[in-house]
Amino acid sequence: MRIRKIDKKLSSKARDRLGNLFENTWLPELLALITSLASLIVIIGLLAAYDGQDISCWHFPEGITLNAVISTFSTISKGFLAVAVSAGLGQWKWLWFRKEERTLKAFDVLDRSSRGPWGSTQLLFISKFKYEIEEASGSLVIILSLLTDPFVQQVLTYHVESEPRDGINAQLPVAYKYSKGSETVTKSGVSSVRAMMDFSMSGALLRGLSQDAKVITQQVPFVCNSGNCTYEVFPSLGVCSACNNISSALMKSIMHNKFSQVDPAVTEGYTGSLPMSRNLTTYSLPDGNMLYNSDLDDSNREDPSSNPQVSMTAKANFDPAQTHSFRDQSLLFFGLSIIRANYKMITDTQMSGWSETPVTATECALCFCGKQINASVQNGVLREHMQTIPTSRISDSWRSTGAVSDFTDTSFNFSSADALNSGLKGDQASRVLWIPRSDLQIVIKGSPEQTFNVSQVSIDSMQPGFLSLFPADIDETETQGASFGNVVLLVGNTSAVKATSSSARVLWDSSNVTELFETLALSMTNELRRSDDNNEKINGTTEFSITIIQVNWPWMALPIGLVIFGSIFVIISALESHRLRQPIWKDESLPILFHGLDQDSTQSRSNLLRIRDMSRMAEMTKVRFVNDGRKIGLGMF
Repeated sequence: MRIRKIDKKLSSKARDRLGNLFENTWLPELLALITSLASLIVIIGLLAAYDGQDISCWHFPEGITLNAVISTFSTISKGFLAVAVSAGLGQWKWLWFRKEERTLKAFDVLDRSSRGPWGSTQLLFISKFKYEIEEASGSLVIILSLLTDPFVQQVLTYHVESEPRDGINAQLPVAYKYSKGSETVTKSGVSSVRAMMDFSMSGALLRGLSQDAKVITQQVPFVCNSGNCTYEVFPSLGVCSACNNISSALMKSIMHNKFSQVDPAVTEGYTGSLPMSRNLTTYSLPDGNMLYNSDLDDSNREDPSSNPQVSMTAKANFDPAQTHSFRDQSLLFFGLSIIRANYKMITDTQMSGWSETPVTATECALCFCGKQINASVQNGVLREHMQTIPTSRISDSWRSTGAVSDFTDTSFNFSSADALNSGLKGDQASRVLWIPRSDLQIVIKGSPEQTFNVSQVSIDSMQPGFLSLFPADIDETETQGASFGNVVLLVGNTSAVKATSSSARVLWDSSNVTELFETLALSMTNELRRSDDNNEKINGTTEFSITIIQVNWPWMALPIGLVIFGSIFVIISALESHRLRQPIWKDESLPILFHGLDQDSTQSRSNLLRIRDMSRMAEMTKVRFVNDGRKIGLGMF
């Protein structure tokens, strides 16, 4: 029993000693500051450790993010700092009155400042009392602590970067050698061949004439598992295009009292009379392309549809020597001249004749060439920038492998023997007179080790493919070529537009023939790459999108500054209390109850029940903290 009483007495003393440490010293505030500072150090350590790192490096229980952890430690730091600073502000109301007498209202304002941001705001910005720098610093720390959370939220940001990774497939097709197409060679006095363009290349022609360049680009087969890949700039066999205005080469001739030939398809079944005497105006080019119409006479001026008009003709050419502006293009494999008249002016009844209609001529060409390709894949979309690089034919390539005496056809033009059509004359859309040749070889200038090959079968098969779209012959007795005009549908005597081929319609509808040929060249280039003989590929680098943690350190200035200034304020409060031998009452309420105004002072003001009345009286009542041995507390003066 006695031992139990001793234990109780010891435990009671221990509790009293511990209570004295927490109630009559600055130990709680010191522990609070240490906790606040430790939390801040943890935040800084986490930020430094993960700054610039992939977010996948963050390993924590699922659902808990780095932001959440930073915010938690920020709240802990802010909360414990507020505990220490509030205690310091509470102590300063006693220190203030220990130094000099002040009004009771000042005591009330100081006491409120220790209880939260609103009281601190009243002290700094609302009350008219003069305060010292210490009270201002503590109150400012309390107010600015409200901004800690928004600032901490701005510390962490994330951005996406691409990280290259090896060992993952990323490929693009490239063309070094092309031999697609087919031909059947026969001999009946002169070697001849029936050639046919490869089906895939035929499709490329149609796509190039009908689809947008952006769509054509996406038709290149590529491998990029991540959806983001980069490739080194690489050369490839390709097709280049060019278009020139050759209106100056147009030759105009007028034949008077000449009947204009009419398309038999238009006049078939027509039993009426046709006008026979009109002026015939012809526009022609040196390659044989021509466009001609007859003038309207008084009998059909009011109804122009009674006189068929052709608005455009186009003629294919496979020999650069027969072109007007591409004679020096030794790699040309297709040329097209276009004569085009102003359609609206043809049908304008105010015109005196067809001879006054504005007519223009354009010449376009397709050539084999070298392409320098800068490619990348971004978000699964292929982006390619192609640039033509200087190339030339190897002189020993595209040479005849048979004797000249073997070719006895008088239509063969030996002066064009170096042309890619071998001086051949079109016999049918898929039949040419043939000479056996070695492969065409193209070399990049300045880089002789990079050579491109195109076989004869591929070049021979190009011609029938283009001839199926654009005819090569136009004569004076029949409007052939890719013609397009305002012709008569005799049923009902109404006008309509007719094109002799779908490709003629594409040429007519195109507002920019240069862009049309550029798209056609792009489509053919893609097909060359897709159908390379050896299925050559360019390897690239696969890039994966990763989220990077970025720390914006300037936003940490406020939390760090608050901890520093708050700690200094509490330390100054403790030192000043020790210097003035002021009891450590801080923001406790009991000292006010036990050591407030004396009984006489409070009794004379016992009739003040409203806060407003008390506030007015407090502004007029001056008090001071007294500790003279007889009394400890506030005394009136």
